[in-house]
Amino acid sequence: MKTNLKLLMIAFLAIMTACSPEDGKDGMDGEQGIQGEAGQNGQDGNANVITVLFENKAYIAGITDFIIPEITQDILDNGVVLGYLSAINNRWLSLPYNYGGLEMHIFSIQLNKLLLASNDDGGSNFRFVIIEGSAGNRPNKKGGKSAKEAIYEELEQAGVDINDYDAVANHYNIPN
Repeated sequence: MKTNLKLLMIAFLAIMTACSPEDGKDGMDGEQGIQGEAGQNGQDGNANVITVLFENKAYIAGITDFIIPEITQDILDNGVVLGYLSAINNRWLSLPYNYGGLEMHIFSIQLNKLLLASNDDGGSNFRFVIIEGSAGNRPNKKGGKSAKEAIYEELEQAGVDINDYDAVANHYNIPN
């Protein structure tokens, strides 16, 4: 048994010391392969815009709250929150909403939540677009417009109707 172990150790050492990288020559590099086709560009996103979707969210006559952690103090101070519901033919309709006796609007936007006021009970899909105020539209200390006003002005100058979710989504490159 000891002999076999000694032979195994000798063979192992012989293999480990027999060759070194300096002993051989470098081989030739192979030919460069054919360049593959370029992939399709993805849709650019917007780091300053977040969308939050609530599917089949029940609402009640009175106030319904939506817990939205993305509504930070910075959003409250400098950002904008737009609201939409999907009620007819899966089309996004803006809040406030008033049709067929149903009235609904954003009652209050608070830290980490939004309160929705309605005059009836029901359920729907809701989508909220949260737009951060960027460094370029922060309030001007010399009495200029607020970051919120700058966001609305930017959208208006770009010809974006904030009541049309598709227009807002297109402007901010929000995927469906």
